[in-house]
Amino acid sequence: MEFINDDPLAISFVHAVKMGNLDVLRRLLDECPSLATGRAVDRQGNSRTALHVVTDWPGYFPNGPMIVKMLIDAGADPNAPIIGGWHSETPLHWAASSDDVDVAAALIDGGADIEVLGGSIAGGTPFGQCGGLWMLERGSTFGTAGCSCRRPLACSSSWDDVSRRGTYGFKSFT
Repeated sequence: MEFINDDPLAISFVHAVKMGNLDVLRRLLDECPSLATGRAVDRQGNSRTALHVVTDWPGYFPNGPMIVKMLIDAGADPNAPIIGGWHSETPLHWAASSDDVDVAAALIDGGADIEVLGGSIAGGTPFGQCGGLWMLERGSTFGTAGCSCRRPLACSSSWDDVSRRGTYGFKSFT
């Protein structure tokens, strides 16, 4: 099912995601299960998924990881790309570009492919979106294949924190 971005149901969904309102999201999914698997289409014909809404910039929406799990449990595909745009980013690309580690972890736990290509930065992987070295702990390959900007250490916003925090600037996933 496709939704136009200004459809009242789509607007209610986006608002509930941005506010982290789990009760409203549950009600919307109960009333319209296709919200989890549908796509929102913009005026240019590009489409994105419900998981793209949760991972949209700037990230860090309240209850983001729980919303990701709720949507995946309802049938959302964590590897579904943008369609119709100049890139084919997945929700993990978007979470990585916002350094939203907890949402990225929920996507990976839900089956997101950390090596999928299609990023807006040279068609690279989510790691290439400069999302941080934390992706290494989740199994991303290291080096120019993993970082499309060819400077994986320099582009990680968390790299400066390595010496201060003793890890990759974020909590350890081990």
